[in-house]
Amino acid sequence: MPQRRSVFIRNKDGRLPFSKGVMTQALTAAGISVERGHELASLIERRLMTSHGATNEELTVTELYEYTEHVLREEEGDETARRYRRWTILKRKDVPIILLIGGTAGSGKSTVAQLVASRLGITRVTSTDLIRQTMRAFFSPKLMPVLHHSSFDVPVGGFDLPEGVRDDLGLLGFVEQARQVCVGANAILDRSERERTSVLIEGVHLVPGLLEPVDLSRTAVVEVVVHLESEDVHRSHFTMRGMQTDGSRPVDHYLASFDRIRQIQHYLIEQADRRGVLVLENTFADETAKRIIDFTLEVVERVATDRDRNASNGGPVGTLPLGLDMAQDAANVLGNEPLAEFDAH
Repeated sequence: MPQRRSVFIRNKDGRLPFSKGVMTQALTAAGISVERGHELASLIERRLMTSHGATNEELTVTELYEYTEHVLREEEGDETARRYRRWTILKRKDVPIILLIGGTAGSGKSTVAQLVASRLGITRVTSTDLIRQTMRAFFSPKLMPVLHHSSFDVPVGGFDLPEGVRDDLGLLGFVEQARQVCVGANAILDRSERERTSVLIEGVHLVPGLLEPVDLSRTAVVEVVVHLESEDVHRSHFTMRGMQTDGSRPVDHYLASFDRIRQIQHYLIEQADRRGVLVLENTFADETAKRIIDFTLEVVERVATDRDRNASNGGPVGTLPLGLDMAQDAANVLGNEPLAEFDAH
C-alpha cells in the first residue's frame, strides 16, 4: 500500500501537518464563504502534494502564506488575495485586536459579533449585558439601582446631564447605566492591553466616547455601531428572537418599549457621527460582518506598517489614531458601494 504524502507547516513552535480546517478559517476571514473556502483549502492541499514530490514535504508558514495568496489570485482575483494578505499580517506581525460593536437592542449586533469573531479567530468574546449581569451580583438594587433594569427602561433620577442629553431626560437613565457598565468594559480592555490578546465586546452600552481612552501601542482598535434603518425590520428581529429563545426573552417586553429602543439607537448613531466612529446599516448580517472584517484588517495593516516603520527609524512605537482618522480609514476601505443581498442570520 503506497504511503500517503503529507505536507508539514513549520513555525517557531515546531511543525504540524497542513490542516484544511485551519486554512478554511483563514479563507473565510478573506471574505470567502465556508463552502468555497473548503473547496479552495482542498485545492491548495492537492497542489502542494503534487508540486512537492517527496513524502513529508515541509514548508514554512511564510511560504504557505505566499503560496495561498498566489492560488487565490488565480482562482478568486486580486481583491480576495489582498484581503488574505492582510489576514496574514495579523498573524505574522502579532497585532492584537480590540473590537467594539455597539448597537441598540434588536439591531443584530450579537449575530454580527459571532460571525466576525469566528472568521478572525477571536476567542475572547463578551457582551456588555454579561458585564452588567456580573456587576449586579455584587451591587444591590439599593446601592446601584440603574444596573437592575433593562437598558431601555432605566428610571431617571438625579444624575448630571451629559452632552447631547440635556434636552431629552428619557435617555438619562440609559446613559448612567452605560457609564457604570463601561467601568467593567474598561477593565477587560486594560487586561487585553497588558496581555496583548485580541478581544471583542458587543453591546448597547458601548456609547462612543464613554470608554476611557487607553494607550494601546501596537494594537488595532476598531469601534463600530450597527443599526437598522427600517422600523418594520427592527420589530421583526424581536419576533424572531422570541421564536429562537422559546419565549425566554418575551417579545412584548421589547415592543412595549420600542420607541425608547429607537431613541437609544438614534443617540448611539449621533454620538458615533460626532466622534468619527464607523456606523453600518445591518440589514444583512453576513455583509455587515464582511465590512467590519475588511475595516479591521485595514487597521491591522496600518498598525503593523507604522510599528515597523517606527522601529526601523529607532523611534517610539506609536498608538493607533482614533476618531476622525478612523472614520477616514472606513471611508477608504468600505467606499460607498450598495450592499449586496445576503440572507440575515
